[in-house]
Amino acid sequence: MNIRFILLFIFVLICGLSVWYGMTDDPKLSLPDLQFSKDQAIVENDVVFEDKPIHVAILNGTSITGLASDVSLAIEHFGCVVDAIENAPHSNFKESILINRRLDSEAARQLANQLGGIRLIHEFDGRTVEDVVLVLGADYKLVTDSIDIISGRTGL
Repeated sequence: MNIRFILLFIFVLICGLSVWYGMTDDPKLSLPDLQFSKDQAIVENDVVFEDKPIHVAILNGTSITGLASDVSLAIEHFGCVVDAIENAPHSNFKESILINRRLDSEAARQLANQLGGIRLIHEFDGRTVEDVVLVLGADYKLVTDSIDIISGRTGL
């Protein structure tokens, strides 16, 4: 029975370190940047794009019906292709976040800045379809206002 507790403790410790490691922005603790091609960066509207569009999943972390759908229509101005529009696991996210799954760290950071300077979390997973996941929180106006400014739209 004692060995079970030791194994459980080791498992919980590894999971905790994994979550902490994925949330850090410290370059010494980040995973190496994934490289897509030699002529990788194209600059447009101060956002670094890969040779191919950025694939995004948008999750609505608020109680506002249709918010993720509305944002998905406008985010194409950032060179993004929306692969999924869904609700987040709960509807009370206090802040919007961008989860980097497969992009170069600098490209993800610039995209997060263009989306209103929202928090960026690195959780690299090469098995996913999306490059990033945008979770809209209570501060979604920060994101929508930034999209409006870049795209020249009014009132998203």
